[in-house]
Formats: sequence, C-alpha cells, structure tokens
Amino acid sequence: MYGQFLDTLYFADDYRGRSTRKEFWTWKLVAVAWIVLTSAVLSTIGAIINRPGFISGISVLVIYIAAADLAITFRRMHDVGKSGWWGLVPFYGLFLSLQPSHNK
Repeated sequence: MYGQFLDTLYFADDYRGRSTRKEFWTWKLVAVAWIVLTSAVLSTIGAIINRPGFISGISVLVIYIAAADLAITFRRMHDVGKSGWWGLVPFYGLFLSLQPSHNK
C-alpha cells in the first residue's frame, strides 16, 4: 500500500495513462491519513518550539500532494474512458472514480 503511495508521488507530474480503482482509492486513503498525521505532528512541534513559521512546511507538503492527487485523478478518469477534466467536477468525478475500468 505504501509502495503505491510512493509510486504516485514519483509520477506526480504524469497526467497521461491510466490508474486502476485500487490504485486511486489506495492513494486517497494513504494521502489523507499521511496529511492528517504529518500536520498534527508538525503543528505540535511548532507549538512546542513556539515557531509559527514552522507550519509553512505543511503548506509545501499539501501543495505537492495536491499536484499528485490531480494527476492520479486525471489518470483515473482516463481509465474509465473520460477526459481527465471530468475529475474536476465534484460529484460527477467521484461517481466516475467508482466506475469499473473502460476496456479498449
């Protein structure tokens, strides 16, 4: 599971190709858990050492993960046979991400 997460981070700038349902939902689960855990730890450390600027590290992390999330969403939309831009439509993109793969 963590290996798939790292693969997705590695291909954060790859908007072509396909992502399976398993890869997509594994990414979502691990990314959210990782952001919550890392944010909590960094916020606690920032509060302990009394450095509010320390939290800016969280911003960099969130921006990078958001870029990887957009890439995997586009690849998932390609896997169901749609344009990647459909992933930006909130509920329709979620609906499409639940669909099985489109075989060519």
